[in-house]
Amino acid sequence: MKVQAATIHAYQLFHDGILALARAERQGIRIDAEYCERKRRHIERKIEYYQKKLEATKLYRRWQHIYGAKINIHSNHQLARILYQVQKIQPPKLTEKSEMGATDEEALEQIDIPELKILLQIRKLAKIKETYLGAFIRERNEDGYIHPFFNLHTVRTYRSSSEAPNFQNIPKRDKESFRICRRALFPRPGHMLVGMDFFALEVMVSCCYHKDPVMLNYVWDKKSDIQRPISFTQTAGKSR
Repeated sequence: MKVQAATIHAYQLFHDGILALARAERQGIRIDAEYCERKRRHIERKIEYYQKKLEATKLYRRWQHIYGAKINIHSNHQLARILYQVQKIQPPKLTEKSEMGATDEEALEQIDIPELKILLQIRKLAKIKETYLGAFIRERNEDGYIHPFFNLHTVRTYRSSSEAPNFQNIPKRDKESFRICRRALFPRPGHMLVGMDFFALEVMVSCCYHKDPVMLNYVWDKKSDIQRPISFTQTAGKSR
């Protein structure tokens, strides 16, 4: 069977990409484990503080009255029932699959209830503690590095993915989460950490293919949702 040239080029692209990511895996990222442990204990105390504030609210007491010992403030199902069935609040948006009232951060912020702001703070801190700092500690090797996996073959859109831990999911939009998580990472002696954000890369690649003038004008218009395709940020980190 004759293999088309395009297929060979596609294979070579993925082959070279996987080898490059394998080198990144072997290099790894240095983790300050002592900082992670210390920060997790600090976050635990903050969660306890906000938990007590939440338990003193009318919303929590009504929540507890309905669920009793089974109350779980991290349960979106329970929260949706309390807000939209018990409290009769109009959902700001619906979920895509079930078309029920949404309970994600965006929806809860739009409801604008003081108790929900406390709940959002608890959820954010819990995620920092377990999903990010906890993962750094669990995956850290004896050499002081984490070696996250980077894949090119697991996502149908051919975007890369990462696991153990998911190093492509470190927060950057929330300033507090960004500051806490990035503080745990530091470079090798004599080096610095550099971050690159290929924003809207898929859209830009499609523009190179179809060259649609309307899409090109939209992409390059700074007033549109899609900003310039590639932004480069350099994070100076002192070696420790």
